[in-house]
Amino acid sequence: MEVRQVNTAEYLSEIIEILRQGREVSIPVKGNSMAPFLREGRDAVLLGLFSRKPNKGDVVLYRRSNGQYVLHRIFRRDKNQQYYMEGDAQNWVEGPIEREQIKALAVKFRRKGKWIGRNNVCALFFRILWPFKRHIRGIWHYGCRILQLIKRSAFCLLKKSNIE
Repeated sequence: MEVRQVNTAEYLSEIIEILRQGREVSIPVKGNSMAPFLREGRDAVLLGLFSRKPNKGDVVLYRRSNGQYVLHRIFRRDKNQQYYMEGDAQNWVEGPIEREQIKALAVKFRRKGKWIGRNNVCALFFRILWPFKRHIRGIWHYGCRILQLIKRSAFCLLKKSNIE
């Protein structure tokens, strides 16, 4: 079988055209900005057109002003109907993104070889809780630090009691 290299922008433009015909299209994940939920070489997404307004937590395919296509999660939508995006592995928010730049919605995900819907427990975790990762990471690191101090103190006390 012959493998042909194609330009990503051309490829995704063709995908968008297929979506406009009312069909859904599966594409492989490229890059790891959506890790740990989606990883390059392992996962894929099933794209479809929106039947509703894009919401916070949705994974969407959008086109940056420089023409680059990106698959990220909607972090928030402001009162002017502009969107702000963030990859699950990122700590910064990109935007504003206009509604016209959003081309498709990820309706299903192939994760670790298995297709899951948007309402799967894993997908819900990343859609609802993962946007709070900054706060969760802070609490997690603080908790780990306290546990290290307790462990160190307990070790010192045990060592001291064994010496006496």
